[in-house]
Amino acid sequence: MIYRNFFKRVLDIIFSIIALPFVALAGIPIAIAIKAEDGGSVFFLGPRYGKDMKKFTMFKFRSMKMNAEDIRNADGTTYNSAQDDRQTKIGKLLRKTSLDELPQFLNVLKGDMSIIGPRPSPMGNEATYTDHIKKKFQVRP
Repeated sequence: MIYRNFFKRVLDIIFSIIALPFVALAGIPIAIAIKAEDGGSVFFLGPRYGKDMKKFTMFKFRSMKMNAEDIRNADGTTYNSAQDDRQTKIGKLLRKTSLDELPQFLNVLKGDMSIIGPRPSPMGNEATYTDHIKKKFQVRP
């Protein structure tokens, strides 16, 4: 088990180091487009729960208007819709292509996340976690 975790972590680091130059190249025009659209910050820094429910800050390119309301579904998950008026124009494209998630390679390099794993959980809906959902916190998101 320890060897599997060690090798998975080594592969995460190697893959992230290889990917980061490409992420940076793609990130420059994305950052310019986000900044040009509304002048707000380029990144969304989302608080999340990771392995062992350790809190960390997840990096993403911002796809929503600045200070957009945090809307949750009845089960506590984050509301997400292609028709969401809180999205910016560039944000719709970023989400459709998943390019908004490129900065998460920094989270992988830091050790907060892994290349392969469950989605990190947003804070604020812990009361809804079943024992089954809590199992995902045994691994890096």
